[in-house]
This record gives sequence, structure tokens and C-alpha cells, in this order.
Amino acid sequence: MKRVIVSLTSDSNAMRECIIGVFNYVNAGHPWKIQIVPDPLGYTNDGMNPKTIDEAVKCGVDGIITGLDVYTTGFRRLVTSGIPLVLNSAPPDWTPPKGAPITVLHNDDLAVGRMGAKYLRSKGSFRTFAFVPLGRKCSWSTLRNRGFRIELAKCGIMSQTFRRNRITMDEWIVSLPKPAAVMTATDCEAINVIETCRNNKIRVPDQVAVLGVDNDMLYCCATRPQISSIHPNHIEMGRRAAAELDRLMQQRVPSHKEIFIPPIGQIERESTRTIPPSGHLIKEALSYIHSHCQDGITVKSVARHVGTSEALLRLRFRTTHGKSVRDVILESKLEAAKSLLKKTDKPITRIAEECGFSSACRLSHFFIERTGRSPREWRTLHPDHLVASSRNVALSGEPPARYPPERPSAPPVQKE
Repeated sequence: MKRVIVSLTSDSNAMRECIIGVFNYVNAGHPWKIQIVPDPLGYTNDGMNPKTIDEAVKCGVDGIITGLDVYTTGFRRLVTSGIPLVLNSAPPDWTPPKGAPITVLHNDDLAVGRMGAKYLRSKGSFRTFAFVPLGRKCSWSTLRNRGFRIELAKCGIMSQTFRRNRITMDEWIVSLPKPAAVMTATDCEAINVIETCRNNKIRVPDQVAVLGVDNDMLYCCATRPQISSIHPNHIEMGRRAAAELDRLMQQRVPSHKEIFIPPIGQIERESTRTIPPSGHLIKEALSYIHSHCQDGITVKSVARHVGTSEALLRLRFRTTHGKSVRDVILESKLEAAKSLLKKTDKPITRIAEECGFSSACRLSHFFIERTGRSPREWRTLHPDHLVASSRNVALSGEPPARYPPERPSAPPVQKE
């Protein structure tokens, strides 16, 4: 039975899922005697310090699964110990010693960043795209930011990066041109962005859409709105690490290439969910307005129909359609009124009622404002209903009506 040390932190969802992946491999018919060391190698001296590694060598430990993205004394001792080793992360630009039984795995963090950029672009027309990195210098956070910027640059979009040493989070969030799409290195950072927005009365997702990484349920579901997140495949990373360690312990042949585990996808929640693509939103809103303009609809009822807020709907119309929602509703009512004025001889009061105007006076005011003429004057200049009436009369054989209709003359007085 192989003796294996698994030294992965248990204080993050990512590493807990990696541990699950390791045990999924073991429980599938690979009996190992596993020792869990909850503190990653080198972060503190309570974990696997150089002395502990020497003891592991003496005790005949067969393999180790761990990960560390910074250099420490313990890390240097570990990679030269000769113990078969799988690292799920490593310091940037580090390469294993030649011939050492070591395999390095990574989340494909460039792909994580690219996926985040593609997803946010699909959610609407934003004025700003921005990335919030981890608070400390970290290679995988840098790679996620790089992937985010690369994907946006392909579309000619420049992204911003939050720099803590230059500006506070409050100042930065307030200064972003809205609407803005913000991706963060982790779900924890996403909470910080959402709370900053709340404190500054900035609506999420109407004004700032927020996307995290890791799909950590503790963070994603704790706040309101709940956080949308890119889901790396940490369980597969743990399973693959165990499979690689099994191979190293049997063959002691190192992997010649680093292994990258692609993300699963994005998990959509409230922090981005209500933002439909702007083109689709405008198209759906216009269709609804044109179909229901005579039903007394308002900006609120249109927003409710398309599933977004009034503020975002107004913003999308101004930036994409070039008109306000109210103007489009009134113009649709006007076109309906014009159609009735041209094709029928219905009274102005009746037309105003059928087209959703509060009164004939309101219809007249709007007509004069937009056309420079009253409804009655406009009808006189566009008498299509007279043509239709004449056509119908010709078919029926009855004499055509005159417009305006003549008042019936008084009956002749009979002389006695």
C-alpha cells in the first residue's frame, strides 16, 4: 500500500474540491494510506518544513501532492527530495530539476480569464470592462487578468485593472463609467466589489455587473445579489493529480509538459443574470411597445415585460436606440392615431381613447408638438378614409358620402 501525503489547504473551496478529486481517484480502486497535512508546504513552519521532509524520506513516504506558488525553504527542499511529487501550482517561471519525478498541474487560468470576458460581453453593451486582482501578488491571479484583457483586446476593447496602491476601492468603483462589467480573481474579491457598490448606492447588476471565480458557495450565496462565478474544474485537478502521482510512483518518469485543467463554465446568478444582451433587450422592448402601445403601457410595464429594471431599460434605449423609452411609446401611439385618422372617420375623442391617450386634448397637444398640425387638420390633408369609403360605396351602389358630412336639411314645410 502506497503511503501518500496530501498537503493542501482546507480553507478554500478550490483546495477542498481538489482533495475530493484525490479521494475520488483513491476510492475507485487505488488503495493508498493517506496522511492529510492541512497547511500547504512552506506557508508556515507548522507544516512540512525541511526537517519534516527529511523525516518523510526516512519513513519511506511514496508520494506527495501539494501546491505552492511562491519560493520557500521547504519548497526547495521538497523538489530535491527525490520523493515522487505532484504540484497543483508552482512559482512562476519555475521548472523541475532535470529527471526529478515531478509533475506540475495548473488551472488553465488564461482560459478562466478569457471565459469571463466572453461571458460578460454576451450580457450587454458595457461602457467599461475591468478586473480586480488578488490583494497579494499571485501568478494565477495575474494570468486570469491577462486572459481577460487578451480576449477583450481581440474585440478592440481595453480593460481596466484595479490598483490598490493607487486608489481606494470606493473611489475606483465610483469612477468607472457605467454600465460596467467587473471580473474578479476570486469570489471573495467579488463580495468586496458588491459591498463597495452597496455602500455607494451603485446598483448591481444594473450599473455594475460582477463576476467572480471559483464558484465557492460560501461566498456566492452569502451576499445579495448572489454572485455569478467562473467554475474551474478543481475536482478534476485533484483526480488528475492523484493519477499522475500513481504513475510517478510506479514509473518514476517525470512529465515533460505542464498539465492545464480547463474550467467547467460559468455559473450564472443574480450579479449578472438580469442583464440581457442589449440588442435582444431593445428588440424585445420595441416589439412589445409596438404591439401594446394602445393599451396604456408605461416604462415600468415595458421593463417588467423584458425582465430588467427601469433604469437599465432607459440606459439601453439612450445608448443603443438613441431615444428614450417614453418617446418611443408616444411615437407608437402617434402612429396608431395617424392610421385611424387616415383610414377611418372615427371622432377624435374615440381615436384618443383607442390609442391610449388620456384625452382628446392630450392627443391634440402631442400631434401639434410632433407634426405642427392638429389631428383634424392632419386628417384633412391625409383623407385616405374618403378613398376607402368611395371604394366601398362603388361596390355597394350607394352614393358616396361627402366629407365633412352634410347636415341633413330641414324637411320642407307643407303648405296647407
